[in-house]
Amino acid sequence: MFRTSCVRRLLLLCVALFSLSVSHAEPLEAIQWLSLGTPPFEIPTGVNANTGIVDTMRLMAQKELSQYPHIAPLVVNKGRFERLIKQGRACHAGAIRKEQREKFMYFSVAFSVISPFSIITTKETQQTLLGGATSFYLKDLLDMSGISIVLPSRTLGPIADPILARHGAKPNISYRMGVTAGGELFSMLVKGRADFTIAYPHEKFYWSKNNDKFHELAVIEIIEIRDETLKGRIACSKNSWGKQVIENLNAFIAKDRENDSFHESLYSNWVPQDALEDILTRHKEELLKETWSNTSLIYQP
Repeated sequence: MFRTSCVRRLLLLCVALFSLSVSHAEPLEAIQWLSLGTPPFEIPTGVNANTGIVDTMRLMAQKELSQYPHIAPLVVNKGRFERLIKQGRACHAGAIRKEQREKFMYFSVAFSVISPFSIITTKETQQTLLGGATSFYLKDLLDMSGISIVLPSRTLGPIADPILARHGAKPNISYRMGVTAGGELFSMLVKGRADFTIAYPHEKFYWSKNNDKFHELAVIEIIEIRDETLKGRIACSKNSWGKQVIENLNAFIAKDRENDSFHESLYSNWVPQDALEDILTRHKEELLKETWSNTSLIYQP
């Protein structure tokens, strides 16, 4: 009887200690989401706030990661974005994987294929300076004299960035910082304060919906990157915390990206209807080629 009583007391003590440890378990550290504030990918304010392509992906991720506390997106420039990611508890829902970024970011499996950057100018300038060309070499544009080029300070991808580094340091080429760079740069074009900029076609479509003057702008294919495939991924700080966040997301993204409804929810508001079918085709052709390993976080496109 004494032995039974002792065993019972030991069991009760173990249960009590286990309950105590569970009640005092450390909560998961919150995810600080970051935003670069570049519509239509991220729309931080206004009537369309949080409905951008990357915003929608972030909201899906937050729902999937319900075990984590989430801190509302902090709108930052490129420099602060990298500093916060390096500090260790931040994520972004629409990053492009580049070799130098892999030193301080973990990347998820891709959830979208992004149309390559294009040259943006007015239709009049397209005729007078480019002879009506609908495609043009970036190198030749940067080397042209007597023109004004204004660019946002951001990456243009692994092919265009080296071209810009070699040919972009000229007095007639300027760079603008700021979360509203797209609208500001397009305004400079239509007001005749600059001749060319570089942007995503989606950005031109977005700003044209809100400003009739931007319908005067032309989208010109950049020949060097016409076949480039840029893939959107969720990226988090490169540490054990970020690795766990990405691992929690990969299976969800890999499964949902197979469905047209997933891509339609991301893009339908922000691309022309005649371009949506092409996007869906490209997503199927490009995204499903990619394999991934949660253990190594190494992707083979």
